[in-house]
Amino acid sequence: MDQEEILDNYDGVVKGLPEVVRIEPASICNLKCIHCPTGILRNEINRGIMSLETFKIIIKELKDINPRVVVLYHGGEPFLNKNIFYMIRQLKSLGIGFVKTVTNGMLITQKMLSKIILSGLDSIEFSLDGKSEEEKHSNTGTSNIIKNSKKKKNSINPKFTENRI
Repeated sequence: MDQEEILDNYDGVVKGLPEVVRIEPASICNLKCIHCPTGILRNEINRGIMSLETFKIIIKELKDINPRVVVLYHGGEPFLNKNIFYMIRQLKSLGIGFVKTVTNGMLITQKMLSKIILSGLDSIEFSLDGKSEEEKHSNTGTSNIIKNSKKKKNSINPKFTENRI
């Protein structure tokens, strides 16, 4: 069925359940990126960290929906939520085929790496927010991020190479 046929047959009702669900473990961030509403509007909107009780309500609902993908991110820094690894394990225990998150990576420590790997997380995406240390600093209100990130990556994997496009 092509797009025109789909639109001709559309009756205003969404059929089926979503294949991708986004859950925001934290709607706050540790950075102040100038291009991100989470950073720009940090004091203008009621933001916080999702409670375990709220997450458990969502989990009950997800059992019926059975999405293909769950993304633990929607603008905030997910690793600010101390329950993030529990959340990942619970989603995987439901049989969710693909669980991913997005992070600025600033809160990830050496100790957290094994937790990330053992949690069952399928994908982790890192937002670099700049192609140089100066641009990153300008965009996020931070300094020495790239240099510190490289040190962290090299301590984890001495053979790490960085490719910039």
